[in-house]
Amino acid sequence: LKILNKEVSEHKIEGEEPPKPIPVNWIGSEWGFFALPASFPLASSECFTSGRVYGMDVSSGAGAAALLSTAFDSNASQSGDLKSATDSDGEIRVLDLCCCPGLKLCAMADHFRDQKATIIGVDVSESRMALCKKIVTKYQVSHGDTEHANTSLTPPKANIQLYCQDGTNFGTNWKEQNLVFDTRSALEDMAVRGKRKRMNKSARARERKRLKQIASDDWTHPQPTNDDSKQESPSGTPGIKLFDYVLVDAECSTDGSLKHMKERLKSDDPKKNGVSEEKVIETNDMLTDQKQLDELVDLQKRLLESGYRLLKPGGKLVYSTCSLSHAQNENVVKWLLDTHPNDCYSIPVHFPNAKSSLIVEGRLNGTVRFYPNLAKEDMELFGDGFFLAKLGKRA
Repeated sequence: LKILNKEVSEHKIEGEEPPKPIPVNWIGSEWGFFALPASFPLASSECFTSGRVYGMDVSSGAGAAALLSTAFDSNASQSGDLKSATDSDGEIRVLDLCCCPGLKLCAMADHFRDQKATIIGVDVSESRMALCKKIVTKYQVSHGDTEHANTSLTPPKANIQLYCQDGTNFGTNWKEQNLVFDTRSALEDMAVRGKRKRMNKSARARERKRLKQIASDDWTHPQPTNDDSKQESPSGTPGIKLFDYVLVDAECSTDGSLKHMKERLKSDDPKKNGVSEEKVIETNDMLTDQKQLDELVDLQKRLLESGYRLLKPGGKLVYSTCSLSHAQNENVVKWLLDTHPNDCYSIPVHFPNAKSSLIVEGRLNGTVRFYPNLAKEDMELFGDGFFLAKLGKRA
């Protein structure tokens, strides 16, 4: 549970005692993570529908926290100074290369709520991006209620932009730049439209034109004048402005995710078939089929290479998955380190306040593995299986 406002702990469902949120202290109080009893109906609670809290696995939150904070760097002196990497006007640029469903974007925007920042999310799936737009709108624009939306003309300092396109070549081809959402633009539009939820045809056309101009302002190379041309940056180098922080939470086999484990664990109905109850675990082809695993690892490498290409010299990158497979984690990180031996380096990460056997160092020094909290014990405030590694690019 990610709480945006401390007063949420005082809210309750009518006729029930208020929930007792338990602070998840090992990740740091500034990130606002709390645990609630599993029996609490979060989705129907007023604090959830009004956009003051959102449900997010704390392991995933640890990836964003490790990226944006030096508090979890084992050797803070390796963290460097990002002042040399930020824009001259002090704006911080963050890229979430595999951003859906969008909760990490919200967490990072909350982190930079008092700083000028542009946070860009990218995902290739139109359906996932549609969900991401809804989530970002709920928590960053309307706060769950379009009738009481933030219609102030003063834009937030942290602005979220969403691009629906392939993360493996994002930012290298102007003709493929597909900006579909911008927080500030959405706030301005909502201030004009008020309670109307749907745009008419002319409003949609104006929005597309406005988003294209916003994307154009972020592009550093000359743009094509011929609509039929495909203007790529020289030698595939980025045409978009580079980033201070990059998060590559890559597509994976999801074998560390409790949610996905439960989906694969099926129970036959003994009343239906007349036999004793039997649990069947479906095969995860991404782990058992070598061809599929090789294709997945290749995609992960291309995503990581793309994220590193878009990182400023002096910037920081976190690579993460919800898999426990060494092939998808340590091996992919080592591949990037070996590919860029002169400028890519590892930043060892640890969580000193997490006194648990569920968080251990990976096979590659400085990486971290979270093992899934299957017991769900009260004192074990941890979530899904997760892997993360933090890397830097020398200036």
